[in-house]
Amino acid sequence: MDYDRMAFGNLVRRLDNMYEKRGIRIKLFEWEDYDSAYNDKRKQDEYNDYVRQSDIFLALFHKKAGEFTVEEFNIASDEFKEKSSPKVYTYCKDLKPGEEETPELKEFKKRLFDEMGHYWCRYDNRESLQFQFVMQLQLVESSQMDNVKVEDGVVTINGLPFAKMENLKFAAANEDFLRMQTDIHELRKEIEEMQIELEKKQRRLDTKKAKLEETPDDEDCQEDYNYIKKDVEKLIDNLQPKLNKYNKLKEDFAQHQELLFNTAKRVAKLQGEEINDRIRRAMDALNEGLVREANTILNEAEEDAKCLLNEYKQSKEITEQKRQNLIISIKELSLKATSIMADASILIDERIKQAEEIYKLADAIAQEINYDQDKYIDFFWEYSGFLRDHAIFDNAIEIHNRQIKMCEDFHGKVHPDTARSYNNIGIVNDCLGNYDKALKYFEQALNIREKILGKEHPDTVRTYSNIGIVYYDFGNYDKALEYHKHALDIREKVLGKEHLDTADSYNNIGLVYFDFGNYDKALEFHKKALDIREKVLGKDHLDTTGSYNNIGIGYYHLGNYDKALEYHKHALEICEKVLGKEHPNTAMAYTNIGLVYLELGDYNKALEYQKQALNILEKVLGKEHLGTARLYSNIGNVYSEIGNYDKALEFHKKALYIREKILGKEHSDTAGSYNNIGNVYKDIGNYDHALEFHKKALDIREKVWDKEHPDTASSYNNIGNTYNDLGNYDKALECHKHALDICEKVLGKEHPNTAMAYNNIGNVYNNLGNYDKALEYYKQALEIRKKVHGKDHPDTASSYYNIGVLYKDIGNYDHALEYYMIALEIREKVLGAEHPDTVRTYRKLGHLYLNIGDNNLASQWLEKAATLGDTNAQFYIGHMYEIGKGVEKNYVVAAEWYSKAAEQGDARAQYNLGLIYEYGKGIEPNLDKAIELYRMAAEQSHVLAQNQLGVKYRLGQGVEQNGEKAFDLIYKAAEGGYSVAQNNLGWMYANGCGTEQNYEKAIEWYKKSAENGYKKAYNGIAWTLHLSGRYEEALPWAEKAVAAFPETPYIIDTLASVYQDLGRYDEALEEFELCLKLKHEQNESDDSIHQTEEKIATLKELMKNG
Repeated sequence: MDYDRMAFGNLVRRLDNMYEKRGIRIKLFEWEDYDSAYNDKRKQDEYNDYVRQSDIFLALFHKKAGEFTVEEFNIASDEFKEKSSPKVYTYCKDLKPGEEETPELKEFKKRLFDEMGHYWCRYDNRESLQFQFVMQLQLVESSQMDNVKVEDGVVTINGLPFAKMENLKFAAANEDFLRMQTDIHELRKEIEEMQIELEKKQRRLDTKKAKLEETPDDEDCQEDYNYIKKDVEKLIDNLQPKLNKYNKLKEDFAQHQELLFNTAKRVAKLQGEEINDRIRRAMDALNEGLVREANTILNEAEEDAKCLLNEYKQSKEITEQKRQNLIISIKELSLKATSIMADASILIDERIKQAEEIYKLADAIAQEINYDQDKYIDFFWEYSGFLRDHAIFDNAIEIHNRQIKMCEDFHGKVHPDTARSYNNIGIVNDCLGNYDKALKYFEQALNIREKILGKEHPDTVRTYSNIGIVYYDFGNYDKALEYHKHALDIREKVLGKEHLDTADSYNNIGLVYFDFGNYDKALEFHKKALDIREKVLGKDHLDTTGSYNNIGIGYYHLGNYDKALEYHKHALEICEKVLGKEHPNTAMAYTNIGLVYLELGDYNKALEYQKQALNILEKVLGKEHLGTARLYSNIGNVYSEIGNYDKALEFHKKALYIREKILGKEHSDTAGSYNNIGNVYKDIGNYDHALEFHKKALDIREKVWDKEHPDTASSYNNIGNTYNDLGNYDKALECHKHALDICEKVLGKEHPNTAMAYNNIGNVYNNLGNYDKALEYYKQALEIRKKVHGKDHPDTASSYYNIGVLYKDIGNYDHALEYYMIALEIREKVLGAEHPDTVRTYRKLGHLYLNIGDNNLASQWLEKAATLGDTNAQFYIGHMYEIGKGVEKNYVVAAEWYSKAAEQGDARAQYNLGLIYEYGKGIEPNLDKAIELYRMAAEQSHVLAQNQLGVKYRLGQGVEQNGEKAFDLIYKAAEGGYSVAQNNLGWMYANGCGTEQNYEKAIEWYKKSAENGYKKAYNGIAWTLHLSGRYEEALPWAEKAVAAFPETPYIIDTLASVYQDLGRYDEALEEFELCLKLKHEQNESDDSIHQTEEKIATLKELMKNG
């Protein structure tokens, strides 16, 4: 017992040290000389006075009840009956085998229960005694009870450990606790053995692999390598299910410990209260870890409570005894709800359902008997906490509202319990996404706590943090930072710089700085959080992994992708080691790595990592989970970057379906899916659909967030970009300027989003041809990006690039070259030479040198871009080789570059390569190959290819002659604005080829062709008017045609024919003779020459007879 007292004294002193920082003292009265105190009457009187002055009186018993201890207990009990102070706690130490209580102690314990309704506490070790005391401390000072937690099997208060669960009998003797503990231990051992074996085999595999790289022809080594590789793969396959089982078991065990802990807290609250024999027996069972026995004892409580309630309602005479019976029923029901939750033999969903029904019954009784308000408030803490913990939020809101009113009526509006009620309802509203309401309640809690508890009290600090989180969700980052910094200042002062709560504040501030765009600051705070978590929790803890991920995200935003990959891969390594490959946290690590590869332009790797993450989440969470929806969205974004828009839409629509189903149509995440789908529609040129989805996203964001929120600004930007592509520049400017106003107001002038808004406005002014304004906005975007990101960042490079494009467009090639080269230098340094943005810059430099007239340098830059896979550059360098511009003409090399571009789907390259194959330029003619290429290009709406293929069908060259197919293809090309096809379509209408003959339609299309600059259409108009007998109308068109083509026989023939039909024979003869002369000179066919000779003969006969 002496050692127990010493251990207890040490605990109280440690608690005093902790509480003192919060303005509370726990003073322990103890005797220096216990023996003399025990035998000295005067000192005993003094001791009795101390008892009367105390808040808590503790009596420790082992085998006997001493005279003075009983006396002190009686004094404390009398004092409590009169003043409700001190709280009286009695601890009886478990007897060892062979030990026996004295009759006096047995009688005393019987008196405690029978006469006073007082229940004593049993303990079998010092940790059990310490646990009981901390639990009972809540009856006097409850402010820290929310900080009593079970983490990794250790019970702590504000991070101070005071007991291990395995040393507390209510857990250590619980059969489910023991079973789970044993299973975890055995499974962990089995996993460790497998991991050791895997490491050994992996080392052997790596050794064999290295040897094979040196001697690839070593067949024995290859055989060994294959054998070991199969072993490694088999081990991994066997290990993963065990890791999955282990992690699930750990989660179940942690939950079970939490539920046992809650039961112990509930039992502790009942000590010192009036209870009945059934409660006492149930408490005994629970303290012994016998949860199912306790539930059996309490099974009748629910039915008894219902009967008692029914009798009470129907009773004509309501006695105090009947009311007291129902008060006891409330205690029984509360205890039963808690113990039901701790019974692992019942499925968790069924436990929740049963417990909720029990709480509802207890609540109904409390309302009926007009339960004492202070007791009712205590009951509500328990009931509302249960609802909140198990996400029964609608019912939780109702209970919290009733509790607030009760606290205000009983305690007044300025009281810790009232503040706690406001805080708790704020938490529920935050979970529901009701941020306005959450903020209102948190602020009410804060006002009270600052008045009563002061600004440095943990509850006050926690409220600062809660308000910071809500402001962060709102997008009000200034306010979020203000509150999180306030919380941090106090935590550093009160708890020190190496406390986990301080780490949480560092983490929260880091997240705000992310959204501010101040990534250096964000990294600084996340690294501080990491230092603490590594020190306190270790490198393999999941909170530590969270810090690794956050630091990776910081480096990602700074454009330091190597560092980002390093931290994300470290997080992945820990997750796979601790949680296994099939866990949501592991999936998140894969996702983050995929996002970095996306920025690096390595789309295959980006897709690979995102799909690995998706496979995990679909397996672990299912296909209709919000986490899975996030992955669908990420994969959709990758497909958008690749240009596979069908796949992008497919995945974004999957994400939208899940979000609408789970979150509803008016949620910010649903708005995110609308936004993503809008972006895809914009990319494919379906601007009506793009606007529809972007406007849906905007409507939701303005409703959910506010009209002045970063996401709202993003929607305005996206709508503005769509209007810009549509050519509606006034609307585009209006949207972008609105986005800029929001960004400057909410995020400040020096933020990446603000820079983006300036950049977008620059784009619109550029399209309007207002280059001065465009340059002004582009340069503002550049200055912000240099300040926020520094020079060496992809976004800064983009600004230099955009300014370079503008200077090229206005013909200022020197400035264009200067800005392109700066952009290139950054991109090569940050992104690497093979990144699409870097390659695009090589191509742009090639085009710029073409404009400058330096074809040699142009070909060098274009060939560099082409070699790195840029389709556009491959087409252009192919064209330069075809025409010998800047390089020596070489049809074979031209065909090679065209082939590369054609394989990537470039329709221009497909068409040009088709011409090379058709006409055999430098290669063997191949009309079949040419037609295949024309068809590929035509399917992409390439008008030249459509026309060329249409002509082939009209003439039956390389394909079976088909007028209808010819007409369809040429019509599409004509609709696409190709003047040659418009001319050909006129011919088809005039001649009834593939369609009904229609001279008016023919003339209409010929005129469109002429308007588009195709002068040979003059002749078509003239000929069609001539065919329809409208000779006077035909003449000016025929004359225009000859003026444009004075040495083209068939055009001269048309003019001659018109002159003849107008009766102007001399002029007709002159033109026919010129036509004949030109045909001889141009070596036209004998048939063609003979036709003109016959026309001259016929005309001369007319002139002779005329």
